[in-house]
Amino acid sequence: MDPTILPYGLHDDLRLRLEKLSRSYDLATMKIFMAVESLGDNNVYSTYAP
Repeated sequence: MDPTILPYGLHDDLRLRLEKLSRSYDLATMKIFMAVESLGDNNVYSTYAP
C-alpha cells in the first residue's frame, strides 16, 4: 500500500490527534513565555545559563 494514501477515517483520526497536540503545545509554550515575561529576561537567563 502506498504510504501517502491513508485508509478512510485514519486521516481524520490523525488530524484530530495532531490538532490536540498542537493545542497543548501552544498552551505549554504560552505558559513559558508568560513565566519569562513575569520573571524578566535577566532572571531567566541567569537561572538557565550553562
